[in-house]
Amino acid sequence: MTPFRALALLTALIGCLFLATGDSVAQSAQPGAGAAAAGEPPVALKGLDAVALVAGRNEPGKAEFVVTHKGHRYRFASSGNRDTFTKTPERYAIQNESCLVVPGAPIDPDLFALHEGRVYGFATPDCVREFTGNPTAYVKSRP
Repeated sequence: MTPFRALALLTALIGCLFLATGDSVAQSAQPGAGAAAAGEPPVALKGLDAVALVAGRNEPGKAEFVVTHKGHRYRFASSGNRDTFTKTPERYAIQNESCLVVPGAPIDPDLFALHEGRVYGFATPDCVREFTGNPTAYVKSRP
């Protein structure tokens, strides 16, 4: 294991411990587009519209256009984008359930990067930087 991977794994694990114990500082430090109500999945992608994001635009989603998919709530700027996502969520949703840089580490749905028109989630900001520096080391190119 490289020193970077060891550090990233340690950072992710410490973050998970804080979240698991309900530490208020760690929870308030979570980025996002608003806290999820008790029992609701977290809002993904900082509340940005996933369809617009894949198209290269950072458009904030609206609370009235929401879809829950694989444990995350996605917001959309319009009903049309919501409907597009609903038809093909595998195209627009976060592609991975655990961090690609630190395998097994849970992702934070607000830490993400785009690669070849797909959204990937990560455990820490360092993981995002590592991935964006060499994405093909973690994801095979699509034909």
